Amino acid sequence: MNKAVLPPSLCALLFLAGCVFEPYRETARFDLTVAPTEAAPVRPVMVLELRNDSSSGLRIQSRAASGEVIGDPYNQWVLPPGELVSRALNLALLRDGAQNPLPLSGSIERFEVDRAERLFRFSGFYAVAGTGKMRRFEIATPVTGDGAEQVASAASAAVAELARRIAADHFGDGKQQ
Repeated sequence: MNKAVLPPSLCALLFLAGCVFEPYRETARFDLTVAPTEAAPVRPVMVLELRNDSSSGLRIQSRAASGEVIGDPYNQWVLPPGELVSRALNLALLRDGAQNPLPLSGSIERFEVDRAERLFRFSGFYAVAGTGKMRRFEIATPVTGDGAEQVASAASAAVAELARRIAADHFGDGKQQ
């Protein structure tokens, strides 16, 4: 009877291979938390579409000073940025019983953490139907820590700021600007 014996170097390699790999970590999923805007619009607005023209996807993304884009393998958004921001803006801008809301559409060009500056950068443009104007926005909010929770909090603050601007620019005083 021949018994196969592994050479000691192969045994050591198999033993050490377990030390090379990280233990399994479940992916954490984050959502935006945006409260309704204080300015009640005279005519409500509803986000129909925000295209995601950024390089961001489901993974929470950061950009190094060198320009390298890094997707977090363990933390992601519950929806892609265009859908995520659209839903949050509708929750912030639409009121119960709103009738005939003006449609808003636009594009997200940046939705990521700037590692060098420790800021969450959110930019793009939007247009509200009937106003004849396209508005650009660039919002940067501080990221107060290194965790994904702090990134989600900074992203929520950036989207809340956009909701406040939309409400103030178009509806805050009852007149469209």
